Amino acid sequence: MLACGHRVEVILRPFSSRAGLSARERDVVSLAVAGNWSRGQIAAKLRISERTVKFHVSSILRKTGAPNLPRLVWRLLRDALASGTLDAPGQQAPEAASAPADRTGAD
Repeated sequence: MLACGHRVEVILRPFSSRAGLSARERDVVSLAVAGNWSRGQIAAKLRISERTVKFHVSSILRKTGAPNLPRLVWRLLRDALASGTLDAPGQQAPEAASAPADRTGAD
């Protein structure tokens, strides 16, 4: 999985408002960012038909100018890394890096 929960929302928030995505389109992109690539996976999680997922994906691609959903996800993750919204793999978030060490059971 590439990203999950709160991180997906942080990645999508600025993008979805710029692109004018509907709530359901944001749901589709969120699931794709979280690693659900197939229409079947997305349809099952949203409890909609694969045909409806295809409609939403087409609308998303038209609004964003992306050639396909994986490329859109790549752009979102690239932009999030470049802006510091998302940490690169193996890096700690700035607040985690500066947090004091846990002293539980240190004696």
